[in-house]
Amino acid sequence: AEIDAIVAAATKLEEDYKAAIEQGDKAFDKEEYEAAQIAYEKASDLKKEEQYPKDKLDEIKKKLEELAAKKAEEEAAALAQKQLDDKYNAFIASADDAFNSKDYEKAKTNYNAALGVKSEEQYPQDKLDEIERILEELAAKKAEEEAAALAQKELNEKYQAIIAEADKAFSDKSYEDATTKYNEALEVKSEEQYPKDKIKEIEGILAAIEKKKHDEELAAEAERKKKEYYDAIIAQADAELSAENYQEAENKYNQALGIIPDEKYPKDKIEEIQDILAKIKAEKENALLAQKELDEKYNKLIAEADQAFGKEDYTTAKTKYKDALNVKKDESYPQDQLNKIEEILAEIARKEEEIKLTNNAMKQKQEQYDNYIKTADADFGNKRYKSAKSSYEQALGIMPDKTYPKEKIDEIIKLLAEIAEKEKNDKEAALAEKEKRASYDNLIYEGDRAMKLQEYKKAQSKFNAALALYPDEKYPSDKLVEILELLKQKTEEPEVVEVTNTGDRAKITDAKEKEIEAKMAALLSKQNSEKAKALQKEREEYEKEEEIRISAGIKRTDKADEEINQYTDDILAQVKRGNKYHIENNKTLLATTQLLEKAETERIKNADKKREEADKDLADYVKEELKFKKEQEELSKDKADAQNVFVDDVTEAKMMMIERGDKIRAENRKDVEKLIEDTEKNKERSKKRSEELELDVQRYKNELAKEEEIRITAATKRRTSNNEDLIKLQEDITKEQEKKSNYYKLNVDALTKFKERIDKLEEDRMKKAEKDRMANKKLKEKIEEDYVKNVERKNKDYYKDVQQLDKYKKGLVKEELALQKQSEKKRNKANDVIVKQKEVLGVTTQSQDARYKEFKVKLDEERKRNDEFISDLQSMEKEKILLANADLQNYYIGEKQLSQDEELAKKYAQGITEETSESGNCITIKRTKVTGSHVDVYERVFYTWGGTFFYKNGINITKALWDKESIEK
Repeated sequence: AEIDAIVAAATKLEEDYKAAIEQGDKAFDKEEYEAAQIAYEKASDLKKEEQYPKDKLDEIKKKLEELAAKKAEEEAAALAQKQLDDKYNAFIASADDAFNSKDYEKAKTNYNAALGVKSEEQYPQDKLDEIERILEELAAKKAEEEAAALAQKELNEKYQAIIAEADKAFSDKSYEDATTKYNEALEVKSEEQYPKDKIKEIEGILAAIEKKKHDEELAAEAERKKKEYYDAIIAQADAELSAENYQEAENKYNQALGIIPDEKYPKDKIEEIQDILAKIKAEKENALLAQKELDEKYNKLIAEADQAFGKEDYTTAKTKYKDALNVKKDESYPQDQLNKIEEILAEIARKEEEIKLTNNAMKQKQEQYDNYIKTADADFGNKRYKSAKSSYEQALGIMPDKTYPKEKIDEIIKLLAEIAEKEKNDKEAALAEKEKRASYDNLIYEGDRAMKLQEYKKAQSKFNAALALYPDEKYPSDKLVEILELLKQKTEEPEVVEVTNTGDRAKITDAKEKEIEAKMAALLSKQNSEKAKALQKEREEYEKEEEIRISAGIKRTDKADEEINQYTDDILAQVKRGNKYHIENNKTLLATTQLLEKAETERIKNADKKREEADKDLADYVKEELKFKKEQEELSKDKADAQNVFVDDVTEAKMMMIERGDKIRAENRKDVEKLIEDTEKNKERSKKRSEELELDVQRYKNELAKEEEIRITAATKRRTSNNEDLIKLQEDITKEQEKKSNYYKLNVDALTKFKERIDKLEEDRMKKAEKDRMANKKLKEKIEEDYVKNVERKNKDYYKDVQQLDKYKKGLVKEELALQKQSEKKRNKANDVIVKQKEVLGVTTQSQDARYKEFKVKLDEERKRNDEFISDLQSMEKEKILLANADLQNYYIGEKQLSQDEELAKKYAQGITEETSESGNCITIKRTKVTGSHVDVYERVFYTWGGTFFYKNGINITKALWDKESIEK
């Protein structure tokens, strides 16, 4: 029977072991590791020598640790992602509100912040690009408006200055200078009516002067011609009078009086000559007086100009020298002084520009210094000493002579040294406190473990050691009091045994069992609740620390983002200022080019105007000749002889005029061709400048070409009309000559003598005419020379302006390239900083790694303590089993011996007797079942840590067997 029992037990053990292993494998395959752990532990308990369940338990332990770590990582990642999403959405919402409100700078800041949170998102980048386009358009529009206003202001100032000079020249009756200045004013503002009216007024004054002069010449000429008709001698006298040979003329008139004493005319002429001689004498005296007044006026202006020049009042000096030059145009001294003043003013302007640039540089330097000081003071006030020190150093680099940043840097160095010393001491104290706290926690843990194992003396020693480290701690004091109570109960209180059933075939219910189950469940629930609370508190503390750490990291990241954004904004502001300066320069270049184009157009207009005046003069001359011819035809028939002679003279003069007209037309043609050539050259230059500046001036050129073609066509038509008039005039003269030829034949003898008499007079007249022609020729050559010089001077000024413009353009291009390089360099530097900061965002710091390692150590310690706790529970369970077995040996034989026990059967009543007892950390329900002399003892042990075990005669049984056999209903 014993062998069968042993074989049965072994078979059952093997079956239970296989069933536990099979159950554990199934649960393990399904990744139900906790169920698998229970099954493998059961198998290991059944067969302690088997290694397989132990290996599986180790593998499950690793799996559970991995799952716990993975779950913690997933929860942390989800929390971080949620915080990231919330932060990103907050930035985007704020940026969208600012964008809709057209607060683009705030919108940019928030969109950049959103990109700092989620750099891969496209939406904020698109909005930033859109904002940049909007800001560029606004900046360009503002720059255009400012450039237009500045150009208009400069244009108004220049126009008013030129008008003032023109009015001054007009009041001084310097009509040529006034005309030049009014034309310059029209070059500046072509739409103004005032200079046009003044030019027209001057033209009227000059025309009146010219007409008056011309009328006087015609009257003198008519008087002289009229005298020639009286008599040949009178004619010779008139010739001498015309030649201003007054003494000869007087002799001739005396001869005429000698021939015809009664004639009144010679007497009158003699009186006239005498009057002329007296007048000449008076004019000479007046001329000397006028010259004296001119010299006095000139000397006075020069003295005033020199005085102003000595006082460096260059504006007054310039005006006086110009006035003096208007008085005496041939004097070189005022012009030399004007040139000196121009050089001095140019040098002053250059120095003022240098001073202005220096002041601007100093202003920018001061602004940079103030910005760094402001940033540094703010950081210093917020105790960001390293950042403040960096800003103070940058401010000191800009202005090394400033003492304030030096003092603040020294103060910061001292503060940083104090902080470092304090941090060192705090760190050592914290480390000592941490070691002390770790020792305390370890003693508490050892004490709690000893309490669980009912090693009260050991627990008492541990708690006393912990209380020695922290005398004010309540927990070890409470535990020591509890230990004293437990030790007292263990020595003094007897075991409590309650017998609930007596009598014959006593029967029981499971009411007491359920009561104890409820009591133990409540106790276990309380323990689990306390443990859960402690664990939750620890978890909350850790999460709070982690939240603080993450928040601090986010704040540092936000601060870094703000600094990067500020740095990027500064770079963008500099780039914008450079772009604005470039736009303003382009506007100035465009305005200068337009002024040059306008000046060129006015120069062509002036040339056309002069051609028209020349054509008009020619036409006026022809009209005067026709008028003179008609007047001659109205003379009396008695003077026909002299008329015919005069007609011959007129014919000869007309031929000379025709020849001169042809010559003038040829010269005008050359001028026109040269003007056309110059116009073509100017067109080419304008085209090149337009291409360089990328301006669309094709329409303007076409209109200019059309106007030029119209002007040339009109000039050609006028020349053709003039030629036709001259030809017609020649034909009329020829007809008149033919008409008079018969009359010439009848009077040929008289005419021959008369011809001989006037040949000498004609010869003298021709000499004087030749002399006048030479003088006129010299005057014309001088006028042409002055015109050529004026054209050359204007061309020289024009090319000088073009060279300056080209030089200015090259400077602009060079400056623009430098600004672009500088901006690109700063932009690349900012991008590098941004990339580095973004890289840092995803990297844990050393302090974070240290906290993670510390947390892992704590987690490992906690897991180790949990393993020790489970091991202690198992040990306690085994100890309790052994104790229970030892107790049973005192009052029943059990399955190892015969179950017949007369003595024990007599002790308990027939049926089932139930007893309860409490000992340490367990409650035991013992049911003694007596049938005749056969006794079976059933036992259920409740442990305070939650375990429940069932025994029959000291052998483990199932709950089903306990319920089936230990209760009789």
